[in-house]
Amino acid sequence: DKWYAEPCESEDINPFNWWASNQTRFPSIAMVARQYLAIPATSVASERLFSKCGLICSNRRAALSPQHMEHLVFLSHNLRESTR
Repeated sequence: DKWYAEPCESEDINPFNWWASNQTRFPSIAMVARQYLAIPATSVASERLFSKCGLICSNRRAALSPQHMEHLVFLSHNLRESTR
């Protein structure tokens, strides 16, 4: 409730600095903020997924249901991970 009652900051403030100075006031939320603010902004993972889907869903497999397609992508990814 205290965090929601805080006034909105301007958009040009650095969120890392704000959380560094306010982590003692909101320790639980600060822990979650550290976890999610540390995620690098990249589209590589999603591009790989779309590329993999394009390879799996060929003209011969165009009639696959979304559930079967999801299973094939899941299995393909985990097969590759288990052979590393």
